[in-house]
Amino acid sequence: MQEDPNIIYDCIKEGALIQVNASSILGRGPKEANKLCDVLLNHNMIHFIATDAHSSNRRAPKIKDTYDYIMDKYGEDRANELFKENANKIIQDELLENLEEPIRYNPKQSFFKKIFKKK
Repeated sequence: MQEDPNIIYDCIKEGALIQVNASSILGRGPKEANKLCDVLLNHNMIHFIATDAHSSNRRAPKIKDTYDYIMDKYGEDRANELFKENANKIIQDELLENLEEPIRYNPKQSFFKKIFKKK
């Protein structure tokens, strides 16, 4: 998925809903995961943000930090949707209606990557 985020796009178009870990958004995991999360957020390909917390000190939850990050970068409405509203709808067995359409990812390639592209 890191090489081709459109795998996620295709899954969403088939009806999948996507959740990512808060720590991946904040860059507290592998660098590649953080970059993928940025792509997915910028292309409306994330529906839920949750935690992979196992305890208060090992994989501690960073939900508040991540909520603040999303709110600052994408606005309060988007933060509430990703952290609260969508999850509450699932818990209440409601449909997630009016979701933003995902946007197909088109990577920008440098001039040299285009020239030396492997075939």
